[in-house]
Amino acid sequence: MNQFTPPQPEELNNLFSAYRVDGFIAQGGMGAVYHGTQVSLDRPVAIKILPDVFGEDPSYRQSFETEAKAMARLNHPNLVGIYDFGELDGMLYIIMEYVQGRSLHESAHGQVVEEEEAARLILDICRGLEHAHEAGLIHRDIKPANILIDDQVRPKIVDFGLARPLEGDEGGGVVFGTPGYTAPEVLNHPENVDQRSDIYSVGVMLYELLTGGMPVDPYMSPSEAAEADERFDNIVARAIQPDPEHRYSSVSEMAEDLEELLRSLTNPEPVPSPPTSRLLTTANTPAAMGARPLAGATVGALRTPAPTYLASSKKKSPVVPLLLVAGLAVVGVVAYNSMSKQDEPAPTPVATETAEQEAARIRAEKEADMEKQREARRLKKQQEEELRLAKAAEREAEMRAFKAELQAGRGRVAEPEEVSRPVVVEDAEIQTFDHKAFIKGLRQDVVIHNSSTVEEYNEEIAKNIDRYNREIKRAVRKLNNGERDGVEMKAEAFYGAMQQNQYIPEKVSGEHFVITRSHFEYFRDQRDIDQRYEQQFSTMRSEYVRACEKKLKELDAQAQKEGIEALKAEVESIREDKTRIRLIARGLPLPDEQAGS
Repeated sequence: MNQFTPPQPEELNNLFSAYRVDGFIAQGGMGAVYHGTQVSLDRPVAIKILPDVFGEDPSYRQSFETEAKAMARLNHPNLVGIYDFGELDGMLYIIMEYVQGRSLHESAHGQVVEEEEAARLILDICRGLEHAHEAGLIHRDIKPANILIDDQVRPKIVDFGLARPLEGDEGGGVVFGTPGYTAPEVLNHPENVDQRSDIYSVGVMLYELLTGGMPVDPYMSPSEAAEADERFDNIVARAIQPDPEHRYSSVSEMAEDLEELLRSLTNPEPVPSPPTSRLLTTANTPAAMGARPLAGATVGALRTPAPTYLASSKKKSPVVPLLLVAGLAVVGVVAYNSMSKQDEPAPTPVATETAEQEAARIRAEKEADMEKQREARRLKKQQEEELRLAKAAEREAEMRAFKAELQAGRGRVAEPEEVSRPVVVEDAEIQTFDHKAFIKGLRQDVVIHNSSTVEEYNEEIAKNIDRYNREIKRAVRKLNNGERDGVEMKAEAFYGAMQQNQYIPEKVSGEHFVITRSHFEYFRDQRDIDQRYEQQFSTMRSEYVRACEKKLKELDAQAQKEGIEALKAEVESIREDKTRIRLIARGLPLPDEQAGS
């Protein structure tokens, strides 16, 4: 890719009519950002201009338009709003919410943030991601520079889903993702990326806020690296697992764990503090010890008093709060980097007290909202659990009734005096072997005795189908309205069939052109799952065949011709078709028997 030279504000003002470009803010790998004004509303905005090479690529233009529209439909306090987009002299542009303040990188890079504040920031980021993930958008480049801290200390995610490289452009100068924050699969297998890639990046940011540094090899937990609360260790470790299968499956799961931890952190045992340490002064600010202060920081939010920083055996960076004082002049747009390098003016006692009152109100409101969300989730989980238990009890009752009936039937056949007697016409009705009931009983035994293995297998298959469905939805959303109507119905029907069969078919009809593009990848993943469980299914198959062969010997002695033929056919079908025992174990209908029913 050619080197991008951002246009001067004067040049853009000659091209824009609805917006006035007031000044240049910053330039990054995916374009340049300007501070501007929407003339009709006199509203401050941030204007992002992409390099013209992106505008020249039809596939990227289509993707850009689709995702910009999707982002514009989102409305969440932790996502930067999208107002408009378009093309200007061959260059794509996007109009975004203008946020005053700093980026998280500017505010906390290299510093250890108070645990409560770190948990709150990451929880808010998780909530913003949750909202976007539900709409099918993945960020792919979550990092502190893309997190904006506004004047109410709210984190806002910027550049969501819009910083995508050109398809097939590898090594062309586009650096996609940020080393250290980017999940391994984004760099190695970008075609397999899902919401768990963003979770990895969020986990790295949480680690960095708690320790002041990035996770390195050999890995040290936050509690080991910076004496953080040990309860953070499991949350971070689960979020940054290299294998996405071992991470949180959704960002809402991570948010729930953070909520639980934050609730305990925000209600600690009260510890009295000296009245003289209420405000920061020049003598006890982190700046006095070589660290850059945050505007409006208060000692009450620090983990340890200032004098202990220099004496720390681990030489940690100072613990700092991210609380910004309301009313202070904040320079720049947090969208990328603060343009001012001068220190903020020291707060007055009046301003600091106002900030504390405001912060207390915000925390109280957030806690109330969090409690409502927790209660709603608890109620939902309780209802789901009650439904699951009711279904399990109903199924167990059916199993008991069936087994009792089956045992009664087996008892008549297996009584010693009946087996030893010669088969005569008078006894034919009593001694006739019910091969259908026997096979049904064997299959039910497979289901009962292997339920835990099958449950794990079903869960992996279901997750793979869900990932495939999300990929299909993303592909459909990128189509034009005319193309989308017919394909959307076919895609829904296809997903419905996969859910019903609990399996991805090996081949797809050619008319599903939007599906076939990545179909083999998800079928391959499903095949990998099958291979991982093949040993367990092979054991089930062997035990099933042995039970049939044992019964065949008994029937051969009794000259039960019809039963012998039926069981031989069952053994043959199980040996020839390896997928058959898998369907039996999952309680799914067999294709040939379903067709004949």
